[in-house]
Amino acid sequence: MADIEVYTVNGLPSYEYKAWDNQVSHLIIYNVTNPPEDILQPQNQEEEEVSVVQASSTMLAGAFTLKQKWYPKVYNRVNNAFEMMSKYIHVDMDDIEARIEILQCKVYKKRADKM
Repeated sequence: MADIEVYTVNGLPSYEYKAWDNQVSHLIIYNVTNPPEDILQPQNQEEEEVSVVQASSTMLAGAFTLKQKWYPKVYNRVNNAFEMMSKYIHVDMDDIEARIEILQCKVYKKRADKM
């Protein structure tokens, strides 16, 4: 690679240097078309997995509240998804218990209103 000379009479870089600098360094630093991927931000797959955990925890809370009897196949599927995802994503059991209590209060209130 040839050395690039800088025109230093007035202290400014030469036209060739400016052209080379624009082609090389600015593409690396200011790459707008392909910005670097932020690995700390959730991607689509992680968002889907989080929604699976939220949905399964809601279903479990509802089932426990209503004391429903699920078919073993359905219960196992929800429980397995919940357990698998809780290994990778923090699941707040206090939040789930609070949801169960709120749902129980609503169910008992509806039953009392019907009587």
